[in-house]
Amino acid sequence: MEGISIVQIDGVINRRERFFRDSDNYDYEKLVTSKIINSETFRNYFPWLSKFLNENFVENIFGKKHHFRSFQKEIETENIFGWTQLNEILTSNTLEFPRLFLVKDKQKVDPNLYCKNISFSRSGNKTRIDFVSIQKLVKNGNTLVVNRVDELNKSIAQICEQLSVFFSVDVHSNLYVSSGQSEGFGLHWDDHDVIILQLDGKKEWKMGGFTRINPLFRDTILPKTPDNNSISKPFFISEGDLLYIPRGMWHTAKSIGKPSMHLTFTISTLTGLDFMHWILDETLESNLIRSNIPIFSTQQEKTNFVENLKSIIAKEINHKKLEKFILNKKLKINQRPFFSMPFSINSDMKLASDTKLKFIGLNLFKESSNTEIIKYYFSNKILKINPSYEKLIDYIVISEYFYPKGLNEQLSGVSAKERDNIIYTLLEEGFIGIL
Repeated sequence: MEGISIVQIDGVINRRERFFRDSDNYDYEKLVTSKIINSETFRNYFPWLSKFLNENFVENIFGKKHHFRSFQKEIETENIFGWTQLNEILTSNTLEFPRLFLVKDKQKVDPNLYCKNISFSRSGNKTRIDFVSIQKLVKNGNTLVVNRVDELNKSIAQICEQLSVFFSVDVHSNLYVSSGQSEGFGLHWDDHDVIILQLDGKKEWKMGGFTRINPLFRDTILPKTPDNNSISKPFFISEGDLLYIPRGMWHTAKSIGKPSMHLTFTISTLTGLDFMHWILDETLESNLIRSNIPIFSTQQEKTNFVENLKSIIAKEINHKKLEKFILNKKLKINQRPFFSMPFSINSDMKLASDTKLKFIGLNLFKESSNTEIIKYYFSNKILKINPSYEKLIDYIVISEYFYPKGLNEQLSGVSAKERDNIIYTLLEEGFIGIL
């Protein structure tokens, strides 16, 4: 539609339409318009989560120590995910190894023990999970793991989205089911932060502290296993309890009695290494960065080459660049699929005036210094609009939801047909969706 267009930003670098060019003098700290601030969704859907991620968490806990808090009286876990939803997912989806696997005593169980070949007349043999074998294995002390369960359940996906906004990174969730006195992974550490939500049953946890500060997935030294004196006394979490464990902290978990089910939310936090990789990409405008290393030059020429490299990189590392890096990461959080068919595939279909719609991005940043065009950056895309539509887009973004009839006040002098064309363009391009 004339006056509204959306540009997809692909890849790490796109020099024509990349986020926040160096030539643009943005105030990165004032550019932020985040849905977590402008919408009541976070507090209304998950008030317990906003209580958990409070100022004390940010200042005193994040990345420093584990944190336990009970919300047994506030979290209705059955409204998030329960045994019925688990059974439906396992029954209705083709989940194969390694998306679904079992583990016991730090070792993954041979998938041949719970998978079988099924013959189809046209496509031949296919591997499928054997529900009888899985249930028996879990009953006998094996832990069932379903990775990325947020892609299979709306409530879990919503929690991941709000965590993504809070931590400025993609967040996904894995599901763990165990029974009896079982211990799946033993004493271990993770290369990412995790938040655990106990959905049912009870688990015993022990913490072993840090033996390497801020270890990475690709690291030069692996953390040493802590001695027994460093292992904490056991503590227990039950249905409705939350537990945060920072990256690199040793821990172990064991089921107690009745079947246990919990979610882990995996948070791969931004690190200095991530920033440095991004900085190097930013320097590609430099001819020197792209030039050949002076293999056949004199020692002095090699020294000059290194000094010039240091100068270029040092110039790039500053507070402004860090703010730019954080904003770019916020904007590249993956947008989850949000289908609005059949309306999104048929522009001739008329939306009812009471159709419920919403902005479906997670973070959005507005740049309006140009009087001829206004840009909204969201979900790896740029929405470009004529300034006459600014009031409309602002209204859509800050609303938890809206109706077509509610846009009339934002579009004075615009016909109902033009209004519907605007809505369809935003719907087709994934800026809004139908609830």
